[in-house]
Amino acid sequence: MSADRSTVNVLHVDDDPQLSELASKMLAAESDRIVTETVESADEALDRLEPGAFDCVVSDYEMPRMDGIEFLRAVRARDRSLPFILFTGKGSEEVASEAISAGVTEYLQKRGGRDTYAILAHRIENAVDAHRASTRAENRQRRLEQILKTVPGGVVQLDRDGQIVLANDRAEEVLDLSTPAFDSGAEGDSARRSDDTDGDPVVDEDLPVDRVVESGAPVYGVRRTIDWPNGTRTVLRVNGAPVFDGAGDVESVVFSLTDVTDHLDQRRELASVQSRLEALVGNLPVVLFGVDEDGVFTLSEGQGLDALAVDPGEVVGRRVADVYDHPDIHRDLERALDGQSVEGRYTIDEAVFDVVYRPVEGSSVGTVVVGVARDVTEQRRREVELRRSRQQYQALVDNFPNGGVFLFDADLRYTLAGGEGLSDVGLSSADFEGKRPNDLFPADIAAELEDAYRAALDGETRVFEQSYQGGHYRVRVVPVGGDDSPTDVGLAVSEDITERREQRQALRRQNERLEEFVDVLSHDLRNPLNVATGRLTLAREECDSEHLDDIDTALDRCLELISDLLTFAQEGTATIDTEPVSLPAVVDECWQTVETGDATLSVDAAGRIVADESRLKQVFENLIRNAVDHGDPGVEIVVEALPDGFAVTDDGPGIPADRRDNVFEAGYSTATGGTGFGLSIVQRIADSHGWSITVTEGGAGGARFEVTGVESA
Repeated sequence: MSADRSTVNVLHVDDDPQLSELASKMLAAESDRIVTETVESADEALDRLEPGAFDCVVSDYEMPRMDGIEFLRAVRARDRSLPFILFTGKGSEEVASEAISAGVTEYLQKRGGRDTYAILAHRIENAVDAHRASTRAENRQRRLEQILKTVPGGVVQLDRDGQIVLANDRAEEVLDLSTPAFDSGAEGDSARRSDDTDGDPVVDEDLPVDRVVESGAPVYGVRRTIDWPNGTRTVLRVNGAPVFDGAGDVESVVFSLTDVTDHLDQRRELASVQSRLEALVGNLPVVLFGVDEDGVFTLSEGQGLDALAVDPGEVVGRRVADVYDHPDIHRDLERALDGQSVEGRYTIDEAVFDVVYRPVEGSSVGTVVVGVARDVTEQRRREVELRRSRQQYQALVDNFPNGGVFLFDADLRYTLAGGEGLSDVGLSSADFEGKRPNDLFPADIAAELEDAYRAALDGETRVFEQSYQGGHYRVRVVPVGGDDSPTDVGLAVSEDITERREQRQALRRQNERLEEFVDVLSHDLRNPLNVATGRLTLAREECDSEHLDDIDTALDRCLELISDLLTFAQEGTATIDTEPVSLPAVVDECWQTVETGDATLSVDAAGRIVADESRLKQVFENLIRNAVDHGDPGVEIVVEALPDGFAVTDDGPGIPADRRDNVFEAGYSTATGGTGFGLSIVQRIADSHGWSITVTEGGAGGARFEVTGVESA
C-alpha cells in the first residue's frame, strides 16, 4: 500500500444494492483508508459529484437509463482527471476498448471472492495517489512558469539531457522554438556550436549544460552560435545556473539569454548561396546545356546522361556533332540555331532521351541555344508495359459481370474502364477515359477512391465498401505488378453487393434482437451468482463446512457455462467485418493468451487472409485450447497453410471416426469440466465467413482440423 495514509473518499455506483453493500464491506476490510458511499444510478451519482467531494468513482457497466460508459463520458465532461474505475460483470474487448477511449483510469471485471476486492482496493489507492501527486507537480510547474514569464530577459530551463523543459516569451522569440535550439551538443550536430567569450570553440565536454550538470556550479559569458536552416545566424551570450532536486543532485539548468548577433559578411553569404546553387545544378537528374552559334557546347551541368557514361562537364568546348553521331540531333540543333523551339526524342545505345532546345537572341555570353536533356528510358519502358497491361485487361473489362473493372495511372486518371455495371449508374467506358474520380463522383466517394488509388501505387492493397445511386459496392484496389512495391498502374474492381448487403442487414436486425435477449439473460443470472460468490466468501470466514467447497465449485461451473453460452449465442448473431489479416501474427498472439502449459507450437504459414481478425482469434484460441485440454501435457501443435485455408494438427489421442460428426455439436465434450461449446463456436465463425471446417486424423494419430474456402489477401 502507499505510504500516504490519508482518507480516500469513493463514490460507488451500482444498480444492485446487494452488490453495493458487499463491495462496501469488502473494501473496508481491505483498506482502512477507503470510505465508500453508494448510489444506485448514474443520474444520482452526477448530482453528488461536487468538485472535491470524492477522490475516486467506481461504477458498474450495465445500469438502467445510463450505462457505465455513458456515465464515464459525463464525468469526463466535468473533470478530465478524476480517477474512474469501471468495475463490471460484463467483460469483453469491446467494452474495455470503449472504456479506454472514453478515458477510464482502470477496468476490472467482477468475479466474486476476496481477491477481486483486494485488487480493487489496491487500484483505487494507486489511482488516487497518482492523481494527487500529478496535481501537486502541475501546481509547482505552473508557479515556476508564471515566474519565468514575468522576467523581461530570455530564460529557458533545460533538463539534464539538454532538452528544453520550459521557456519564457522572450526566449521563444529569440530561439524560434519551433525546433529545440539548445541541446547537449551531441556529436555530429553541425547546425549549432558553442564559443567562449573570446569566440574560441568550446569542446564537447565543456558545453554549458554538461558543465553545470557535472560541476553543480554556474557558468557565465559563454557565447552560443546558432546557424538556422534558412541560412541566418544568431549569437547569444549565455549565463547558466543549476536547479537542485530534494536529494541535492542537479535536476535541471536555467539559462539567461542575451541576443548579441552580428551580421554576416555580405560577400560570404553570396558565396555560400552560389556554392549551394552550383551543387544543386551539378546533381540535377537532367542535363542543362548551352550551345553557341558554331554548335559548340558552352555549358553542360547535371547528371542526366549516366546511361551513356558521359560526364556532362567534359563536353564543354567540343562540337555537338563530334560528341553525338546522331542525324536527328544534328537536324534539330540546326533548326534551333535558326531560331525555332524544338523538342526531340532520341534512342542512343538502347537508352531513350527527351531533349528540348530553346533559342536565345541577343545573348552577351555567346550562347544562342539552351536546352534540357532527360533520360526517359524507364518511363518509355513503363509506357510499353502499360499498353501490354491494357491489352491483358481488356477482355476482363469488357465481360466483367455485376460491377466494373478500372485501370488508372500515376496521375489517378482512368486509362481503361468497363463492365456490365457501368450502365446501371448511367456511365460508359468513354466517360472514364482520362478522368479522375473527382471528375465523376461526389466528393466523399472520390476522396476515398483517390486515397486507395495512391495507396495502390505505393504497393498497398485496399478493400472497402461504398454506396452510390442506391446501390452498394465492394471495391478492391490493387497495384499492378505485385504488392509492397511502388508502381505506375493500379487496378480497381467494383462488385455490386446491394442484394447481399440487404440480406445481411436483415440478418443483423434479427441478431440484434437475439443478442439483447442473451445480454439480459446473462446480466440477470450473473448478478445473483456474483452475490452468492461474495456471500460464500463471508460464510467461509464465519464457519467451516465441507459443503462450502461444493457450493464454490457449482458457482464457478455456472459462471463458466454462462460465459460459454453467451459467446456461443453471440457467434450466431454477430456480423463480421473482414480485412487482410496476417495469419502468423494472429496465431502467435493467440498462443500468448491461452494457457498452454508445456505444450509446443510450430507455424508453417505465411502471408495474409481475408477475415474478421477478432473472430479469427477465437478460432485459433478454441482449437489450441481443445488440443491442450484433450492431449498430454507436452502435446505438440502445428499450424500450417493450405492452398485455400489452414489446418491445426496435434499429436494427442485424436477423435474416433464415429465421433467426428458430434464434436461440433453445442454441449458435446469428452474433457472433464468442459462446457462443449468451444468447437461449436469455431464452426459458427467458419460458417459466418463462408468457410468449411472438417476434422480428420493427423499424421501422428492426433486430431487435425482443416479450414478451407479462405480467401488470400
